[in-house]
Amino acid sequence: MFARRRLTLFAMTVAAAPLAVGACTAGPKSVTKRAEAAPPSVAVTPADRTRDVPISAEVGTKVSNGKVTAVKLTDDKGNAVPAQPREDGSGWVPDRPLANSRTYTAEVTATGDSGRTATQKTTFTTMAKSTKPAVTSELYFRPNQTYGTAMPVVLGFDPPIPKEARADVQRRLFVKTDPPQPGTWSWVADGKQAEYRAPDRWKPGTKISVRSALQGLPIGKEAIGDSDRVASAKV
Repeated sequence: MFARRRLTLFAMTVAAAPLAVGACTAGPKSVTKRAEAAPPSVAVTPADRTRDVPISAEVGTKVSNGKVTAVKLTDDKGNAVPAQPREDGSGWVPDRPLANSRTYTAEVTATGDSGRTATQKTTFTTMAKSTKPAVTSELYFRPNQTYGTAMPVVLGFDPPIPKEARADVQRRLFVKTDPPQPGTWSWVADGKQAEYRAPDRWKPGTKISVRSALQGLPIGKEAIGDSDRVASAKV
């Protein structure tokens, strides 16, 4: 009787052991493998088949498990549309405003750390020429000029930009300096002007390139940007 009971307990112990070992091996290692194998995913804007898109549109990108490694933007005739990435990687801005009432296709490819890739494509159509009143912008920064080290980049607006629209306008104002130096935008005169300045002064010999990419940009509910202006000058 005693021997039979010992045999029964031994058999139960042996049978249970593999279950315990299996539970240990299926833990963190499996989770790690799944994480390593996760492919990148890409979300692109404008959304596919969107219509009436402003001609100021850019290709927005949001990536998980990887980073954008290629962006291809073409018009409805198959022509490539040059675009530049934003510094924060949130999108690609066409070098020129898009044309009205045209269809464009964007193809974005992301690559993960494992080398796996994912591609997302979107096709959208721009709006017809707007009949809304335009906000006139003036860039007080002339090309091929030489300015002093304290000179700001100044943009004037008529009518003034309302507070609720200033962030959208400012996001379309691009300044590059060579050599690279920090700078910030500020709004003055109740929205009639925006100024870009260095924290102290520009370094002598600096090249400053400016783009005010406002043509076709919706400004508030009732207005639209009038032009796309560029200029490069030296300090």
